[in-house]
Amino acid sequence: MMKQQTISDVEYSARKRKTKREEFLEIMDEIIPWEEWVEYINSFVDCFSAIKAFWPVLFSIVSRRFHSIKSMNITKAGE
Repeated sequence: MMKQQTISDVEYSARKRKTKREEFLEIMDEIIPWEEWVEYINSFVDCFSAIKAFWPVLFSIVSRRFHSIKSMNITKAGE
């Protein structure tokens, strides 16, 4: 199904001059190696998703440790 163009779409497609934003984005696309950046970021996403999968286990260990220390009524020196 084809989407009907709005008046602004028709006016936008008829213009000849590029905006400064469009020029800037084209230059950025030429300069920045986006594929390498995406691979680099995805490596961290994979790492964090693995940690996220084990978060409930890590949380339970930490909370048990905290509550066991708290139940011993350990206070700071000098109090």
